[in-house]
Amino acid sequence: FIYFNDDFFPTQPLEYSDFFDGNGKIYNSFQDDVSVKPGYYLENLKRCTRIAALNFAIVEEPSKLNFPQHIMAPFIKKEMELCYNHTKEIIDNSVSKMRLPYNLTQYLYTNDLYYKGLMIDKPIPNKVLYTTIHSPDVIEKYFFDEGVKAICINDWGENFYLDFLTYKEKTLNILKDKYSKPSRYE
Repeated sequence: FIYFNDDFFPTQPLEYSDFFDGNGKIYNSFQDDVSVKPGYYLENLKRCTRIAALNFAIVEEPSKLNFPQHIMAPFIKKEMELCYNHTKEIIDNSVSKMRLPYNLTQYLYTNDLYYKGLMIDKPIPNKVLYTTIHSPDVIEKYFFDEGVKAICINDWGENFYLDFLTYKEKTLNILKDKYSKPSRYE
């Protein structure tokens, strides 16, 4: 199945080649200009990377893959079960009521795939637009671009907080223009 963070919106049909290379290996992300920022998420990524490396007896400091903070990626049930079985106690001990830096996240699984050779450290550029690094006008342009397969609409980033109402109004208008017929859930 395809794992989507809750702020991802597909804007075009997605295909096998959007997630896998010609050899069936998973791309680690869609865009190489968005990576995990310092702070909470970076610490979480490092922890997940170290734990995944232990499963494969990698003792040196593992290299960090260029993961964006929000992803949509194939999750293979059999591989997820194996990863969980190898790290069950650590995963279970990391669960908390609130999100904390020591919690394990999707990065444990994606790093596990990488160390198994099922994921390659290569992004597909320009398939996903992250709103946090673009202005509202750029968001509108790319929302209708057939080459952009998905948009990550998230509420963090300097630009967003500087002009929240502009982002909100522009995003809602774009969604109305793109999807003029409401879904049955609206």
